[in-house]
Amino acid sequence: MSSGNNLRVTVRHGDLELTFEGDVASVIRSFHEFVERVVPAYSLAKSLLANVTLHGLLNSVKDYIVYDDSLGFVFKPTAHGLPAPDQVLLFLALRKAEHLMGKRSSSLTNLRELSEGLGLKRGTLTGALSELRKAGLVRRLERGDYEVTQMGLQYLVERFSPRQSG
Repeated sequence: MSSGNNLRVTVRHGDLELTFEGDVASVIRSFHEFVERVVPAYSLAKSLLANVTLHGLLNSVKDYIVYDDSLGFVFKPTAHGLPAPDQVLLFLALRKAEHLMGKRSSSLTNLRELSEGLGLKRGTLTGALSELRKAGLVRRLERGDYEVTQMGLQYLVERFSPRQSG
């Protein structure tokens, strides 16, 4: 089944057989991509579930973003006034949203893309990422890519949703 830190999984679906081997995160990601391609109902169910969460996320951060068909999500000037960790988390969440909408091939974002997209100094950016990782709001993957976690998405919705008055 596995050796060391590598995982090997063989999947059979009808006449199709495929083996995934590598680090755990890569195998899981490859497996999900495979299932989405060969079982359309899985992909549809995932999209429907994600759209509910996606709607809540986008509704809660609407004061800070705008969507452009050619550019994707773009920060409004108000977003640049947010603390650096919130900007980073929002940027990663929007990349995930674009992925779920089929506008990006992956929800992963590297340090260069974050730096260019946010205009933050490298030290500020790495400090914010470190803080977000320690809080469990962002995860860093093996190649230096970053991704928002489900907890990070929930944090954004709670942080930016209008307060209900009792």
